[in-house]
Amino acid sequence: MPRITISHLMNQITKLNKLILDNPDPGRIKNAFHLSSAYGGYSLHQYTSDTYSTRDVLNTGHVPKKRLYKLIQAFKTGLEYKN
Repeated sequence: MPRITISHLMNQITKLNKLILDNPDPGRIKNAFHLSSAYGGYSLHQYTSDTYSTRDVLNTGHVPKKRLYKLIQAFKTGLEYKN
């Protein structure tokens, strides 16, 4: 697998937002997914309300890009299967 970049992660998150949102605007909107970074790692977060509080969707904390990429792919596959 090639080196995973932030661009790869953002592309996956854009695809997730298209799956669940009627209008996948990249701005802060309720239920939109976004990338969080801290402690040298990355995490998939989701806005949960109109006050822009967030939650860690995968409950992994901040992990390396490659691991998060694989987790997002698995999560996206599950959502596609459900639909």
